[in-house]
Amino acid sequence: MRYATSVERFEVGDFPMVCARCGGTADHHRGYRSRRSADWPWFFFPWQLILFLLASWPSTGGAPVGRLPLCSRCDHRGISAAWRKRERAILLRGVHPAFAAATQRHQTPSTA
Repeated sequence: MRYATSVERFEVGDFPMVCARCGGTADHHRGYRSRRSADWPWFFFPWQLILFLLASWPSTGGAPVGRLPLCSRCDHRGISAAWRKRERAILLRGVHPAFAAATQRHQTPSTA
């Protein structure tokens, strides 16, 4: 699943303690470096995959480093963070739907 969050929230690690990968109870945080890749190559090279890969080679220069809650029971490979500089947002890929739902509930202010 994909989930978008703010850069500030990603950097601080302001997420509920729900494992980002499996949706279970998290017991630690792990740092993730976001990567920035250009979107423009798709307009010029949609038919040539190798040119797209070369032109959109991810760069980490100045990219935010954030923290995600994880558990020690499962494999956490497959989570990636893409930095959208223009929108000041991080797009998390490979996160569990339970993590996304808990994060949405956590950021919504209560009206009580």
